[in-house]
Amino acid sequence: MLFNLCCQPTWAGALIGAGTAMMLGRYEYLQPYLLGAATMLVALLFWLAYRPRPEGVSTACWQVKRFRLRLLAWGTAIVLAVFIAVAVSAPIGPGL
Repeated sequence: MLFNLCCQPTWAGALIGAGTAMMLGRYEYLQPYLLGAATMLVALLFWLAYRPRPEGVSTACWQVKRFRLRLLAWGTAIVLAVFIAVAVSAPIGPGL
């Protein structure tokens, strides 16, 4: 199991299926652009979560919304970091 986890992306193919893995292999050239777009969207999410309170919004309501948005931002950033680490360490390509 450890050999498959660290040396081959077979576990990814088993999770998503052979047909989907082959389809993703055809679009490997889009991977840097999609990772860049996802990173920009997470940056936008962090900006929305940490921006100053707008005028006319109550502090209590703003704090609850801000806490949930910050949780979402950090959770999304962690998931994106895992995806980037997997993409860099074991790219999906024709060898799958």
